[in-house]
Amino acid sequence: MTTIIIPFPPAAGGNHLKNILVSDISKLQYTNPTVHQTPGRNLQASQIETALADPENTHVLHGHFGEIMSYQNQIRDIKNKKFIIICNDNSQDHQLLSKRRKQLGYVYFKNGDYFEGEQVFLYEPFMYQHYFNESLDNIMNISISEWFVEDITSVINRINYFLKINLNVDAVNKLHKVWYSKNFK
Repeated sequence: MTTIIIPFPPAAGGNHLKNILVSDISKLQYTNPTVHQTPGRNLQASQIETALADPENTHVLHGHFGEIMSYQNQIRDIKNKKFIIICNDNSQDHQLLSKRRKQLGYVYFKNGDYFEGEQVFLYEPFMYQHYFNESLDNIMNISISEWFVEDITSVINRINYFLKINLNVDAVNKLHKVWYSKNFK
């Protein structure tokens, strides 16, 4: 099976993507069902250990760049892994993500908007290709501008193709519309 790794910038909906995958993939082994079960952390060491010890099942690991990089060597050892990165790589993405962060009360650094500066590069496919010695064939990205919309059919279709699975487009869109209505209306 596959270990799916979801790197995402703060407030970009990475936990939501994890929830979509967890709700639809059969035989999924997921050990951290809540957002930030440990204060400030998405990714837990026990999840990595489970993915390494149980390659026969599908696992979903998710977190911010620093969380994922803190387990770089262990993640490199995971066989059959795929990265789905939520990216903010154009001005429309920056505006959408900035607006959501402000709604959530994020406080920006005084030294020049770290979230719109350095953070952008941490969520680009080449970073995961380089740091995890992974083929670009095993890395896909979802831009903020295609994720922060009401209908994500095209994203679901790309995920299905990339993971060679069959997420139910209607069911996933229903889940996404609930998330969207709570975050953008």
